Formats: sequence, structure tokens, C-alpha cells
Amino acid sequence: MEIRTSGVMTPTGLLPTPESVQLLKEEGVDISRHRSTPLNIETIKRADLILGMTPFHVQRAIRQAEEARGKLSF
Repeated sequence: MEIRTSGVMTPTGLLPTPESVQLLKEEGVDISRHRSTPLNIETIKRADLILGMTPFHVQRAIRQAEEARGKLSF
């Protein structure tokens, strides 16, 4: 299984917040090397499932690629 994250309103390369890094570190997960990536058509095409946090995220993905329609949930 491969899991990827993407944002619908983020520039490329942002660092996680220090609070996020600390919180996940306490759970044994190191995200300090994570960088933001915007959602793109290639990611949508490769995905089997796309999870949106809100209806806005779902609509944004559909506007980018019609292929997203059958893969989305929130």
C-alpha cells in the first residue's frame, strides 16, 4: 500500500508546523522531512482512493480531473 498526501491550496515544499512534528514524534512518527505537495492530475489518475477533508476539497479534485469522481470520499 502506498499513501500520499496532497493539498488543494498549498504551494510546493512547505515544512510541517513544529507542533505537528512534535505531536507525531510523541507517537513515534517522524515527519520532519515531509514537504507539502499540491494535488495534481497525475496523482489523481494514479490513485485508487482520494480522501477529502471537506466537500470543497472533493469539488476541487473533480475540477482538476474528472477521473477523480469515482475515487473520492470525505
